[in-house]
Amino acid sequence: ASPDSVPGISGTSPVSPIRTGVSALTLSALELLGPEGAILALADDPGKVHACLERLATGAAALALRQASRGVDAVLISSAFAGAGFISRGSYREFVRPYEERVIQSVR
Repeated sequence: ASPDSVPGISGTSPVSPIRTGVSALTLSALELLGPEGAILALADDPGKVHACLERLATGAAALALRQASRGVDAVLISSAFAGAGFISRGSYREFVRPYEERVIQSVR
């Protein structure tokens, strides 16, 4: 629903900010590949991981753009593995950051 169709909310407001979000791409990949499969794929089949993340980023970017076009004040893009030690910094830079940046750029 658009903000104008929600009772008591008319567009954006500093008093009542409207926030929404998109799922963490890496969590979605874990759900598709399974935790063990995802970790193994990072090392054994990085192309498969990139293909999964590419498709997930496309969907997340489209969702975030639709949410932003409805007038929300903020779109949260969760990054579950940033700093969590689950994957290395190098793997984060290769497998997570580029796709999250793509989602961010879609709504700027």
